[in-house]
Amino acid sequence: MRTTRTGLTGGAAVLAILLAAGGCASSGSTGSASSSGNVITGEALMATHQNNLYQALQSLRPQWLRSRASASLTSSTEVALFVNEAPYGTVSDLSSIPIDAVRDVRFMSASEAGSRYGTSAGAGGLLLVRLKS
Repeated sequence: MRTTRTGLTGGAAVLAILLAAGGCASSGSTGSASSSGNVITGEALMATHQNNLYQALQSLRPQWLRSRASASLTSSTEVALFVNEAPYGTVSDLSSIPIDAVRDVRFMSASEAGSRYGTSAGAGGLLLVRLKS
C-alpha cells in the first residue's frame, strides 16, 4: 500500500477525509424517521406498533423515562411532561396519549428545560410532546 504525505495509508487516508468532511459525531438518528437523538417523529413512533406513547418510548428511548437528578427535598426528580407547550403531568400520563395523535416528542435536559420553562420543568428533564392539529 502506498503511504501519503500525512503518514496514512490509502484506506486510512480516505477514512480520515470522509470523517473530516462529514463529521464524526453521531446524532443518534435512524434515518428520516428521527431528525436527531433528542427528537422522535410520529412516523418513528407509529413504526413501533405500540398502543400508546409510553409503550413506544419504552421501546425506542427507555432512558427518557427515567429520572436523571439525585433526590432532593425541594424539587422533583421525575421527568416532567408537557404537551403542546403546556404542563401535562408525569411520565405515567404518557399511557393516555395514542401514538397516532403525536407529531413528535422531544427530550430536554433539566438545564435546557429550566431555561425554557422555568421551575415547572423539574430537575429530571422534560418530555415535550407535540400533537397533530
